[in-house]
This record gives sequence, structure tokens and C-alpha cells, in this order.
Amino acid sequence: MRCSGHKRIIVNLILLTVLFLCGCYSGNNQTAVMNEHTQVESSYEFLDKENLAWEDNTMDDWQAVINVQVKELKADGEQLGGNMTCFVCEGGAVRFKNHLLGSNKTDWSGVNGVTASGEEFAKEITVGSNRGSMQIDYLGPISGKKGYVAFANEYDEEYNVTGNLFYMLDADFRKTQEISTKIPVTNNPMAIMGDAMGNVHVIYREKASDHSKYDVFSNTGERVFETYGDYVGLRMFCNGQVVACEEIITGNSVEGERIVKVDLEKKLLMEIGVLNNKIIRDETDMKEYSSFYVTAFSENGLAWCGREGLYLCDSKGENTKLAYRWSNHGIVMSQWSVIGLYATENDTIAILYRDNGGLRYTLLKPTIQKKEVMSITFAVTSFDKDAYVQAAADFNRMYPAYNVEIKDDFDKTNLLTQLGAGTGPILVDTRLTGFDELEKLWQPLDEFLEMSGIADEIFPETLGFGKIGEKTYGIVSHFFIQTLVSSDSELRDWDYASFLNNVEKSEGAVFTAEWFHAPSDERAYYFNVFINGLDDNAYFDVDQDTTIFGTTEFERMLRLSSKAENCPGMENGETLRNGEALCEIVNVSGVEGLINLRAREEAGEVIIGYPTKNGARHLLSAPSPIAIRRTATDEEKKIAYTFLKVLLSYETAAASVKGNSYSKYSVRKDVLAEQFEDYAHMQAANME
Repeated sequence: MRCSGHKRIIVNLILLTVLFLCGCYSGNNQTAVMNEHTQVESSYEFLDKENLAWEDNTMDDWQAVINVQVKELKADGEQLGGNMTCFVCEGGAVRFKNHLLGSNKTDWSGVNGVTASGEEFAKEITVGSNRGSMQIDYLGPISGKKGYVAFANEYDEEYNVTGNLFYMLDADFRKTQEISTKIPVTNNPMAIMGDAMGNVHVIYREKASDHSKYDVFSNTGERVFETYGDYVGLRMFCNGQVVACEEIITGNSVEGERIVKVDLEKKLLMEIGVLNNKIIRDETDMKEYSSFYVTAFSENGLAWCGREGLYLCDSKGENTKLAYRWSNHGIVMSQWSVIGLYATENDTIAILYRDNGGLRYTLLKPTIQKKEVMSITFAVTSFDKDAYVQAAADFNRMYPAYNVEIKDDFDKTNLLTQLGAGTGPILVDTRLTGFDELEKLWQPLDEFLEMSGIADEIFPETLGFGKIGEKTYGIVSHFFIQTLVSSDSELRDWDYASFLNNVEKSEGAVFTAEWFHAPSDERAYYFNVFINGLDDNAYFDVDQDTTIFGTTEFERMLRLSSKAENCPGMENGETLRNGEALCEIVNVSGVEGLINLRAREEAGEVIIGYPTKNGARHLLSAPSPIAIRRTATDEEKKIAYTFLKVLLSYETAAASVKGNSYSKYSVRKDVLAEQFEDYAHMQAANME
């Protein structure tokens, strides 16, 4: 972490809190500032977005021919609540949402989605049952045809489940057949699917069982197969067949997944393929199991979605190949983001997934001819990698003829050697290399910040993290707040001298902190407290050109450092309140953290801050700046500038903190204001 006045940036925490909690920042004013730079932006070297139809890049063996959003529309009369299910099938991508009982319609369910060719549709299902008001509880596809199967419970007069109804629907969601069974599925299905023979396959969990149940019903309502296991889903298979996915569990550990299909003539399960965790880890260099979704690609192969992308392998889970890397195509995938995967023998794979852009349908086909894609590398640490994944994905989606690859496997010595020779990655997270001492390696960014308009959109204090002298050589996308808190109401301010005086008269240790789980040696932190930069520190007087080393003052500082040798843990605040520590180190990250800090002040604690030459201040800290290699070509710099512009854009910055008020603060004024607003709305909703 970088802190500081050329090393630390000092701001007033209270003013920052008031600015956002009281709404002093105006989003409308910010929009006006952004518009001022619209005319001059094109004069600087950024990539142009060609006004052409969308086309996926061709870096991988497979590419998307369709990539569209599946809007979460509400049908007429639909209320919040009720069941929702989404899946991919022959007909495209479907979102089903039933209505709540008691709404103004009693016999319908809303369906919307996109067709297999990517066209939007929205319809209503009206099953027209003669059994009174029926609620469709679940919807699924029919394998091998453009049709659907719907599920509903049948009830007696006392509202006990007495059986189930299955409705077979055509491609337009019109009822073609009604199947009644007196064998009740007591819980709503986990999955439902029809096959080409007219059977209905259902997976559900019985109330009295720890395992799931897999049933197959004929088109006359007869149960023709049943089994128990750890089944988690149904998948469409070639020739209109249905296969089931079962977790392989040993003890409490999931060891893998297997794909099985039912032989109705022999009343047996046949294994189609197995995906073992160890194979996944070995083939993909994953440290832990992270297969999100697996299906049978053919009689002899499996397709599965993992952390990095879509993989193809043989039926034993071996010979794995990464066919489609998410990050190359503007997709940020996290665990459980894949909702559906439909693979067919005619070399087509459909994926339904959810990312920060919402619900999306992607249709993949093999890449016929790979085109050259201009690519640059962004060297990052594994610690900070996730902070930049969203920006790289957004860039790769917006500029498919270019690519920014994030790599975290650089050795520091080799990296410095490459950069010194004028080679290596174009973008560098300077946590890997150092920053200030390597000024000659970095490209100046002041003109980029000015001409792109970004300088006016972010907090000017955060620009200091990327400055060396008077020039800007790096940028940061987020920051945190650091301060010191005391329970002593008499402590209202301190400089270096008064901080030492308080350490001396205190009977306890110097620090405590939430992350101290055992007595902690914080002498290094103690000595760092006296440094706020070259012009403001306790060791060096820049005006007199003298140091305190060798003086009685420095000897006193060394002697008092012993009070930082065994700093105790927080113990729910008792340590501070009992005087066992002078002050608490607080790293404030996220809106709630800042609000909680103000609440502590209102409860009588003192947010005193760090000592400086002229009194206490609260600090901003940030990750090491991102820099551009000065020796990069003009084309490479153009890509790098555009990436930084995407990283600091409203859309990407908002997505990186969306729904997470507990994380970092965005350097963008408008996004940080929204972080506070979103938190306030969330709190209000929780109180309703």
C-alpha cells in the first residue's frame, strides 16, 4: 500500500464523511464537467470504436455468434415473489416467472427470453385447466425439440398435495397435453425436462430424505423409473434424450460430478461421463474444485464451465482443453454464475449466465478462421488481480479486435530486467516493481488524464498517489481510509511530540487492532507513524537540513518503541477501554465502515488520526499505482490509454463496487456518491 505526501496523502476524514452523507456532491454538475471534454477527447490517441455490428474476437477455438441480454421483464399483472427459473434449450434462452396466488390473474405465468437467433420475445402461458385456479410452479425444456413441460401441484379441499400435473407445451407455449399423476412430488422440483419419447424427468428433494429423488413419468402419468442419489440437475442430450448430473460425495466433500442416463427398458442407469476434482485441478492448475456446470457434449465427451472459461474433455474428464476463455470475450464469471449449458453434436454450445451486465445468452460455434488480435499484457500481483478483472473484461468486450491480458506470474527480478531493457508488459501494477525510484521506466500520464476528462471526474487527492515530483506517472482506481482511534476523551489532537508524550505516560501498549489475534510486534508500524513524507516527518527537518539521529530525542523514541513490542488484540474493544493500549489502528473500507466509525465517535470515542508536524490528520491509502511502460510502441500505448480510460469510466468503476458497500472506495466522485446512496437505500429497505 502507498501512503503519502509524496508518500502519503493527508485528508480530513470528517470533511469527507460530511461531503457524502450530507449530499454536498452534485452528480449533475459532474455530468456538465464531463461534457466539457467531449470535443477534445478525439484529439488524443485512443482506440476508435468502429460503428459495425457486434463481432466476437477470435482468440479461442470457439467464438460467440450471438451474445445478447435476457431482460428480466415483468408480464402484465405479475407481482414480486413466486418462483423463477431460467434455462437454455432448442428455442433459445427462457426466463419463467410465475405469479403470486391472489394476484389479479389466476391461471397464467409470464415467460420471456430470446430465441435461438437472439430475438427477444415475451409471452403468457395459459394452461386452461378444468381443475380450477392452477399455479404453474416450474417450467423446463423438452430435449430435441422446440417445446416445454410445465409442472403444477394438485390439491385437495384442505390444500394437501394429492398429485401433480404436467403440461406439455409447444414452441409458442401453448398446451398440447395434460398429464396427471397421483404420485405427489412433495417439494417443488429442482429440475424438470421432457424427452423425445414423451416422458417427463423430474429431480426434487423429498422432505424425509437427505438425498434428492430422480423420477421419470410416462405420458400417461405412470412412474416408470425412480432412484435416489445426489442429483443436482438435468441436461438435454443428443437424439432427444435426457441425462442427469449427480454429485460424487465422500463424507462432506464433493469429489466430482457424473453424468448418467436412464435405460427405461432395462430400468438401469448408464454412466455417460465423470468429471473428477483432481483432474480439474491438475489440468487447469486450479487450487480447488471450481467446476460450475457440466453436461455431456457427445457420447464420448463432456463440456464444463470453470473459473477461467468453457472446457471440453473426454468422458473420463481427461484431455481437457480450454475452448473459450471468459476474459477474452468481456465476461466476468464468478462461482454459480453459469445457469445453463446446452451442448449438441452439431458443434453448437449455448450458455446462459449472469454477470455484472445481467442475464446473458451466448451461442458458441467453432472458430472457422482466427484473426490477428492486437494484445498487450498487464502485469499484476495475485493479491490485486481481482481488482482489474472487470476492467479487462469490459475492454475486451468493447474492443474485440484488441485484448488486455492480466497476468500474475511475473518474477520481480526478471520483470525489472525486462523493463530495464525496454521490453516486457505494457501495463504494470507497480506493487511488483516499486514506483518512485523507477521514474525513467514510466510514461507520463498528465496529458492523458486531462484530454480524456478523467482528471475532472476523480478526487484530486487520489491523483497524488501516481505523482513523482510534479508529474503523474500512475493511476489508482480505488482507495481506503486509515486513522487512529482512542477511548481517551482528552485526546483531541496530536503532533509528533505530543504523540510521544502520550506514549510515555500511557500504562499500556501503543496500539491495538482488530486483526491482532495474539500479542503483536508493531515496532515497524510505530516508527512509520512518524513519517508523512519528505517534508513532514519527525526524523528530518527539511528547512534546517538536519536529522534527529544520535540525539537524546531519538534515543527517547527508541526507548518508547518497546511499548509497541507486545500490542494486544481488540477483545471486542475492551483492550482500548481498559487502557491496555493507547490507540486502535483502524483501516476503514467501505461505506458501512465509515458510518460505523462516526457512530463510535458519537458514542464517546475519539477519532484522533495520525500525528503530523502540525497536528493529527486522517490518511488516504491506495494500492500501488498502475503505470505504462515508456518504451511501448504508439499502438501499444493507444491500447493502454484506452484500457485506463475504461478502468476509470463510470460503468466499470460502478460495476467493480456494485452491491458491495463493505469494500473499497472508488476514486470517481459520482460512483462514491452512489456507494453511499445505495447503502442508504439498502438500510431503508431492511427497515421496511
